[in-house]
Order: sequence, then C-alpha cells, then structure tokens
Amino acid sequence: MHQNSEADEIVQHRNAVNIANISETGSEQDPRDNETKFDGMKAHIETWWTFFGQSSLPFFISGIGLIAAGLFFERAQHWAFFTNIPEAVVIVPALLGLKGNLETTYASRLSTLSNKGELETNDEILWTLAYNICLIEAQAIVMSFLVSIISVALSLIHYNFELRHAILVTASAMSAAAIASILLACLIAAVVVLSSKCGINPDNVSSPIAASIGDLITLAVLVGAGSLMLPTCTEQQCLFSLAIAVGIILVTPMLSYFAISTENTKGVLLYGWWSIVAGALIGCGGGLILQKAVIVFPGLAVFHPLITGLGGNRVSVQSSRQCTSLHICGYPLGTLPDHTSVSTYLNPFRVFCAPGLDSKVAIVILFGAAPFNMFFVILIFLTAKNAHFTWTFVGAYILFAFVQLAILLYLCQVIVHILWEIGCDPDHSSAPLLTATSDLLGTALLYTLFLFLQRFAPYAVCIQILDEPLLATTSINFTSGI
Repeated sequence: MHQNSEADEIVQHRNAVNIANISETGSEQDPRDNETKFDGMKAHIETWWTFFGQSSLPFFISGIGLIAAGLFFERAQHWAFFTNIPEAVVIVPALLGLKGNLETTYASRLSTLSNKGELETNDEILWTLAYNICLIEAQAIVMSFLVSIISVALSLIHYNFELRHAILVTASAMSAAAIASILLACLIAAVVVLSSKCGINPDNVSSPIAASIGDLITLAVLVGAGSLMLPTCTEQQCLFSLAIAVGIILVTPMLSYFAISTENTKGVLLYGWWSIVAGALIGCGGGLILQKAVIVFPGLAVFHPLITGLGGNRVSVQSSRQCTSLHICGYPLGTLPDHTSVSTYLNPFRVFCAPGLDSKVAIVILFGAAPFNMFFVILIFLTAKNAHFTWTFVGAYILFAFVQLAILLYLCQVIVHILWEIGCDPDHSSAPLLTATSDLLGTALLYTLFLFLQRFAPYAVCIQILDEPLLATTSINFTSGI
C-alpha cells in the first residue's frame, strides 16, 4: 500500500509537470525536460556539473586506452602469431569493432537496470550478471565466427588459402571473444554497481570505461590465445585448434538457452543482431574513405583513431543516458513521452537549447571535448617524426571534431527516440549505429580537413613520417566492422 501511494504521488507529479509544460510554452515539450529522474519510487537530482565531474576521468581514460591498444598492437604485430599467420592481422579491426559494440550496449543496458533500481540486492546482481554473460558470450561467439570466416575470405586477395591458418585464426578469435567477454562483463558490472553505490550515475562512466579497456583486453587475449595455439598447429594437422573452435561452438546453444529464458536478455538475443550488422556495414564506408585518404595524406592515418574513437565514446554516453531516461520515466516501449512526437526530436535546436538536463549534458559533452582533443593532438605531434607543429592544424582539427560531435549528438537524439517509437529498445541498438556513424563521419571530416588545409594552409599539413607506435593505432580502428 505504501509503495502504491508513493507511485501514485509520482504519477501525479509527472502529470502536473506535463500540464505546466503545455501552459508555459504552448507547444510540444518533453516532460523529461525538468532535471528530475523518476524511477517509480524516488526522484534523483543531477546537474550538468555533476555529470562533468563524473565523466571527465572516464573520457580521459578512454583516450589513453585508444593509444595503449595501438602501442600494444605495434609490438605484438612483430610476434610469431602475426608474422606466421598474416590472416590474423586482417581480423583485428573487425573483431575489435564488433566486440566494442557488444560491450557498449551491455554497459548501457546494465546502467539502465541500475538506475531503475533492479540491481540493489546481491541476488539481483548475480542473476542479472549471469544472464547477461550468457547473452554476450553467445553474441560474441557467433559474431567472432562470422568475422573469422569473412576475414579469411578477404585475405585471399593477398594470400593463398591455407586451411590450418583459417582454423587457427577462427579458434583464436572465438577464444578471445569468449574469454574477453567474461572478463569485461564482470568488470563493467563491477563499475556499474560500485558507481551506483558511490552515488555516481553509471551512465556517465560505464561506456567510456568499456570502450577504453575493451580493445586492449580483447587484443591481448587474441594474441595470447593465438601464440599458445600456434606451436600445436603444424602443416600436417591442427587438431587442437579445431577442437577448441568446435567446443566453443557446441557451448553456444546452451548459452543461448539461458539468455532467452529471461525477458531482460531475450529481446536482445532475438532482435539485437540487426544493429550490429548495420554498424559493420556503416563502418565499411569509413574504411573505404580512409583507404583513399591515406594515399593522398599518409600523415592523416595517425589522427583517425582519435577523431573516431573519442567521438564514439562521448555520443555513447549521451545515448546511454537518454535510454535510461526513457526507461525510468515509465513510458512503455513504442510510446514517446507525452505531448511529443518524432518531429519533436528532429528539431536540431532541441539538442542544445531545451530547458532540461539532456541539453546541458550535450553542451558539456560538446565543449568539454575540446581540451581532450587538444591534449591528444599535441601528444601525437610530440611523438611524430618530421612533423611540423602548427596551431593552425590544432585549431582546425578541434573545429572539425566539434562539428562531428555536434552532428553525432543530434543523430543520437533522433535515433534513440525513433527506435523507441518503433518499439525497438535503443539500449540494444543505438550504440552500434552511433559508433559506426562516428567512424564514417569522423573519417570523412578528417579527410576534408586535410584537403581544406592543403588548399588554404599547406604548411599546416606537413606530416610525412609518423612514429610507428602511434601509426599502428590505425590498424585497429579502420572500421567498426568488417
């Protein structure tokens, strides 16, 4: 009775907010544009300053993670696994891109559950973690198998087909996906639970942390598994690697059965594939642009992971926050907030000019990116060889990255609410679409930046030979997909 009374009070308060919005503005306005979040039991107040304080360190860590993964890959690509199995290099960008999408959607989904108050007891945490581990394990195994097959097929353009290479690459990729998924699932769950207990909104920290360490862990496990299996895979036989691949495949139906047995993960397993595939296809566009751009401007490649990675990380946070907001405000899937329609969210001015917290957070995300971009661009220049540092390039880069992020934040508002309107949970589908769009848009704008500077300030693009460790980061960020 007491819970029902509190719930009724919140519904009445929400209705009063809706009436006030209509009477004050005379137009459509999202009732969530007040700064209060409803979880059905109590209200949580959050300010833009709170968001800035909670998200700054995770955003910085995510940038460091991009560079760390590149440094590790630069060293690892000279090890026996990559030198003896050249097809393994082909699979790296696709595997990391798709795994990153799985971890980001998982972080968003878990943050929503935490904000809804569904991760309060130990039993809730353990069961939620168990079902979600089964889910992302099944997704990771299936996607890593498909990525392996396609990557081996693509490698035929440059190499002759060798069955043992195909088996070893497939077994290594599936092992990396399976092991990394468990490690990252537990780590992200710990981040979400601990941040919630410390009074930190998990939406603000989980996605950047997942993105920052996800690539590094997956790449390390891939190299480790491949290096361990390489001596057992001779020209005569590759039974050990084959047995591992077959064993992982046989476990997948059992994982899928457990994942489909609860509503929280059933929908993702049944309907969550299309966005991952769509993200891979969108990411291919960015890869094609980059392939052409680096021929004209070799120095462009080193800035690619920065503009695509940081943009994707930041828009993922906004996406996660908006998904949570829709869930905890009690609007059923397929129904937008009262007195709004899809056209409400097609208005680009609403992204930054609405009176609510979402707009203030978007402004913080947009303008807060500038110092991070400046820091990492200067770091790249300090590490580069034969690079002529100019403030013209730094300023132009920050401006183009600003434009990229502004467009992404607008697309986030549109995509999240359109997915909700059509009955597709954006927690499951928005992140892959947005991060892939970040890759495509960031690559196109970066190419445009170099063309623009070549035309009007050619002295600002004198970047000829770059230090190999940073250049290697492009190898793992060509695309978010295949």
